[in-house]
Amino acid sequence: MQTQKKPVFLYVIIVLAGLLYLGSKLFVSSGRSDDDGEMPKFSKIVYTRPDLDAITADYEALIADLEGNKLNVEQAVNRLQACYDKYNDFCTLNQVAELRYDHDVTDSYYADEYEWFLDAQPEMDRLFGSLCKASANCEIGEELDEEFWGGWTVDAYRGQENLEQDTAFVDLQKQENAILNEYYRTAAAATVSWHGEERLFSSLRQDDTLTEAEWNEVRDLYYSKYSPIFGEIYLRLVGVRQEQAAYLGLESYEDYAYLYQYGREYSPDEAEVLLSHIRSDLAPLYAELSLDERWENLRYTELNEAENLEAVTTAAETMGGTVLHASRDMVQYELYDIDVSERKNNLSYQCYLYSYDNPFVFVKTEGFSDDILNFGHEFGHFVDAWYNHGATQSQDLAEVFSQGMEYLLLFYAPEDYRDELTAYKIIDTVDTFTQQGSFAEFEHEVYSKPAAEWTPEALEALSLRLAQAYGYCGAGKEDYYAKSWFDIQHFFERPFYVVSYCVSNCAAFQIYELESKKSGEGLACWKKMLPRDTDSFLDTVVNQGGLEDPFAEDRMRQIAQLVREKLR
Repeated sequence: MQTQKKPVFLYVIIVLAGLLYLGSKLFVSSGRSDDDGEMPKFSKIVYTRPDLDAITADYEALIADLEGNKLNVEQAVNRLQACYDKYNDFCTLNQVAELRYDHDVTDSYYADEYEWFLDAQPEMDRLFGSLCKASANCEIGEELDEEFWGGWTVDAYRGQENLEQDTAFVDLQKQENAILNEYYRTAAAATVSWHGEERLFSSLRQDDTLTEAEWNEVRDLYYSKYSPIFGEIYLRLVGVRQEQAAYLGLESYEDYAYLYQYGREYSPDEAEVLLSHIRSDLAPLYAELSLDERWENLRYTELNEAENLEAVTTAAETMGGTVLHASRDMVQYELYDIDVSERKNNLSYQCYLYSYDNPFVFVKTEGFSDDILNFGHEFGHFVDAWYNHGATQSQDLAEVFSQGMEYLLLFYAPEDYRDELTAYKIIDTVDTFTQQGSFAEFEHEVYSKPAAEWTPEALEALSLRLAQAYGYCGAGKEDYYAKSWFDIQHFFERPFYVVSYCVSNCAAFQIYELESKKSGEGLACWKKMLPRDTDSFLDTVVNQGGLEDPFAEDRMRQIAQLVREKLR
């Protein structure tokens, strides 16, 4: 339960860190216009580390002048815009460094730059929050709120405690980021002893000469070596995050994440009810599919980067409208990384290049046809971010667009791929609900006790118990599911995010159902929700999209029934 006003400050900063149009354009989401500004191809963007000292001096000077009521409205707006542009540039260069590091984790230059941003970002956010505070509380605060900020800073910041001195919380954020960097470095340099020499695990993953038995041996060596190492890192992260929640006067970090990081309209208790339905209705189905070796019997076509791009862009051509225009910008400005490479970081995501008002998608690909859906997932995020200028008040809604795009590709991808993609995606639907559900419960249990009460061995026991409870741990796989929990990067990077995959997939699967019944209806529903006429996830899905409430009691049972029918 919230007992202080401090989280208001933090909530605004978290929202701002993910938006482009913060000033007078903050909540404008009317879609792209024909005169949106050009950007260079991504490969042509020049990276230089921001001068944080100079930025700090500019911010502090403007804050002092606002607090001293030394500026008229025109002067204040001009200087606010200049400082705001510096914030955008800082965030953009942060993303460029991260993308180039993730493209090649052996690149020491961008590894160092990414580490620098992890340390600098909390200070940059503190400065921005202090500027919002000064703007809202000065004599011309009401006018600045209307003319520059879009009408929210006065409500959020006027009368709040002066958090400019809140260096203790910034220090906790820096501690968290330092541990995260240790995690990244450890993951990138992970090795196993193989045939008498230390080999990078990432290179062995890509070694096509390994037999299945040899790969299983390599994998077992890796998990046995690194489960305790990553367990210790993870528990330190949990501990510092629990300190953050306590500092903000919250009972748990889970409450903090739900309310202030993700702005969810549902509570952890409501999520637990959904998870219980997944356990009762879908876990038995997963166990049945495992016994029938459905995953083992799936077949994939080899696919290179050009073929992957062609598959998704061809589908976009057929979908037309906003999807088509976003796809053309993505290709024209090289706003994607789908290279198959052993040096890439093992994750996929969409980010936003604030200074250029465009998204970017990074996808870890493996060279097979299921890469189309992995790319398609992030492309769904791309279209949403491209149309809405990066603005999102709901992570759950964002995932509806990404997961919904995967389902639409089953109908709009080139026909040569549709049968194998459909066979994979229907089974993957069960996998998404059960595995992500178990991951959500894993986090809930871990954060429900002080970090000091856990050990790496206890984490392994919890991971195994939940894998069995959710139906996906078959006989002989106990050791793997006990130790492989640390493969889930969201545990380290974005705690309590994974439940969004379950909630949003309840809505996204309905897009598949609509498209199955009548061609074009699922796509029409997807496009209808895209303008985000409301900030509410549930209002957008239920009222704007005309879909059933994802928390409806029978939803999991209905999904299980339809999946069984499709798999007959």
